[in-house]
Amino acid sequence: MRSPPLRRPQAGGDPAIHATARANEAQAASLSEAGTLKMHVLVTGAGGLVGATVAEGLAASGHSVRAHDLRSLDDINPTLAAACSSVQQSDLSDFDAVLQAVRGVDAVVHLGGSPGVQGEEDPAYAHVPPNSDAWATILRSNVEGTRNIFEAAAQLNVKRVVYA
Repeated sequence: MRSPPLRRPQAGGDPAIHATARANEAQAASLSEAGTLKMHVLVTGAGGLVGATVAEGLAASGHSVRAHDLRSLDDINPTLAAACSSVQQSDLSDFDAVLQAVRGVDAVVHLGGSPGVQGEEDPAYAHVPPNSDAWATILRSNVEGTRNIFEAAAQLNVKRVVYA
């Protein structure tokens, strides 16, 4: 369903209405021919199975994707790194780095964090610390990291955060 045409406010009047009209025009300009909004989306945990799948799907749909992971995406998934508009490697517990990652995006899909256990047989989990360190890792990446994502989104007025 297409939105009704935008109406321009008359000269003079409330500056907030003019600002809203300009924002609506910018949003309409970012619509594709199919009428879907193209967004700039941060995907945390893009090096993981779910994060990579989401980032690939968003990029394939024409969205601009900023992929984020603790590990180097260029090393673990160079195809995805090439498909994304930008790649950032940092720890979610570092608020300044999270603020930088969130700056300029329309939405965040937060899938980053530690699975909490070390996979003995699975090399995909070789970066996860031994179980004795699991709680400290979970606290830092899953709790502090998630808090940082929501705080950065709030400070930067990012209105859409998907958290899983």
